[in-house]
Amino acid sequence: MGFGNRSGVALQPNIDSRNSFARHNLVGKPAKVYIDGKPATGITVSKDGKTLVMTVPAHAAGKVDITVTTKDGSFTFPQSYEYIPGGNTSVGFVIFGGDSSVLTAAGKASLDKLIKSIPKNAVIASVGINGWVHRTASTKIDAALSIARATVSAKYLKSKGIKGVYTLDGKGIYHLGNEQDRRAEIEIVWTN
Repeated sequence: MGFGNRSGVALQPNIDSRNSFARHNLVGKPAKVYIDGKPATGITVSKDGKTLVMTVPAHAAGKVDITVTTKDGSFTFPQSYEYIPGGNTSVGFVIFGGDSSVLTAAGKASLDKLIKSIPKNAVIASVGINGWVHRTASTKIDAALSIARATVSAKYLKSKGIKGVYTLDGKGIYHLGNEQDRRAEIEIVWTN
């Protein structure tokens, strides 16, 4: 699960928090989110249930606990994100063809659009990229292809001057069950 925000503060995931959040899907579940016990507001859940967008409360810089509460209960991720005052998050995704990790013209255009959403003078704090696949004949292929999609997306962003700490993850099978599963999802945390 990822977090976006509508305020001038970014939440940068710690490396091991990405895998923890990925196990939770919030499709159709209204959620409350608490950052070190303080409630976030304006919470929306993405259609796929894997991203929450919210306005986060004021907080000092540093690592924070995030608690997500739904009608099914709550789960807390201790010290799972880092507060970056003045930060922003830009998110995007790229769709790939078939069992390929080659960026198409449309894929490059998606990444270019994401790059344009970041001011030229911005300092990139982190770039997180998750690669996904539509089910193939083998889980070994799924794993290799999903990380290859994250890797090729990272190489393209780096070639366009997006510097920062990159975290790549091959997630395997996406849950939509159609061509939209063949993707890489990108989250860039930056400050002015």
